Formats: sequence, structure tokens, C-alpha cells
Amino acid sequence: MAGLNGFNSQLAERFPHVDGTTLPSEGDLRAIYEFGRSYISEAANKPDGPDLAFCAVHWPENGPALLGMTFAYNRRHLKDPTTGDAMFYRMWTEQGYGEVLTKEQMQQDLVRYCVAHMGKPQAVD
Repeated sequence: MAGLNGFNSQLAERFPHVDGTTLPSEGDLRAIYEFGRSYISEAANKPDGPDLAFCAVHWPENGPALLGMTFAYNRRHLKDPTTGDAMFYRMWTEQGYGEVLTKEQMQQDLVRYCVAHMGKPQAVD
């Protein structure tokens, strides 16, 4: 699985007023959501793109996240088995923020999405 290194730098270029210490406004969160979805699908669909790719952003940048956003793309299994969406997206927290998942819940969902194309495990002799 490959993390996409350019995501945070492109985010900073596109949203220079959003820093890593304060939570973005609702409008900025919606715009970052749209940017993240397009970024992950475009990056993963390049001819040399990885089969599994993810990127994430969280606030604040250091310490436990009040709010985080994780995007993933599985070229072999585009459909998120939990949401039915064409890719993976979860909003999460490490500090307790509204009605979003904990980081651990997001990570469990991410694992399910990433291995969905593998099918059920089978015993071997």
C-alpha cells in the first residue's frame, strides 16, 4: 500500500488559509472532502499508480487529532463494502468530536476496504 506524499503539500497550496492547528470551517471541510476524493482517484488511476493507495489529513497536525479525514482507493475493489461508495472515505477523531468514528474504527474499516478483493481465507494442506 502506498501513501500519497503530495496530498498535504497540494492541500496547503489549494487551501493556504487552512493551517494544521485550527479546525477548518464547514465550507472548507466540504471542499477538502471533494479535493481528497478527486486526488486519490486521479493519483491511483495513473498507469504507474499503486493497486492500493491512501491519503489522510488531520487537525491539529501534532498530537491527538480532533478531526481527521482518510481517503483510500483500491483498484481491484472500488466499492467500499461498508458504505457501497466507489472508494473509501471516513472522518474520524482521537479526541471525541461530534458523530464521527474513532481512529481505531476508521482503521478497521480501512483494513476491510483494502483487503476486500482478496476473498475469504481458505485453509491449505
